[in-house]
Amino acid sequence: MFQNALKISFFALACAGCGEVFVATGGGAAGGEGGSGASQTTSATTGEGGTSSSTTSSSTGGGEACSAPPSNECNNCLYETCTDPYCACAGYAPCVSLAACIGEAKPVEYCWQTNKEGISTLGLLLACGSSNCNCGYDPVSDCEICQFKECPAEVNECLSTAACVSYLGCWQNCKGEPSCQQDCNANFATGQSKAQALFGCVLDNCGSDCK
Repeated sequence: MFQNALKISFFALACAGCGEVFVATGGGAAGGEGGSGASQTTSATTGEGGTSSSTTSSSTGGGEACSAPPSNECNNCLYETCTDPYCACAGYAPCVSLAACIGEAKPVEYCWQTNKEGISTLGLLLACGSSNCNCGYDPVSDCEICQFKECPAEVNECLSTAACVSYLGCWQNCKGEPSCQQDCNANFATGQSKAQALFGCVLDNCGSDCK
């Protein structure tokens, strides 16, 4: 079970297929019915000259859904077909920052470490996009999706810690061989506790998806 619980596509969480512009809009969640809440739009544009970003704010009432992104095939599909995960990411600064970081072609592990709270949120958006949109995302398994949904804190904590990522990679390569797993425990001891927390959550919540 443990080796199959590790089907997190560590390096599949890239946003290269998001299109030239990734725009995030946070709805006015703080506004009550008939009230007003702040809405912030952040755009990260990646081109040959690097990545630039800009932020604008406005007010809306009643916690409206996020705004549509700049039009291209991938963005249109994400917004129309993956509306919930798109807006969840768009309204959450760590997810926007993580997507922008990866879009700048910075090392993925660095992006995870500096934007750890956005990992699972972005993972769910990319999972939906990989199944439904022509964005160039790698496939995401049902096991991974369950981990992003049911164990977000454990996934975020592990993937933002280099020793835990190394431990998971080592464990997965063992393919259930006990002596190999013992070597992983010894070589990556500092990541073991966070990995075990993830294992426990997966076993409790994702057994049917991570057979």
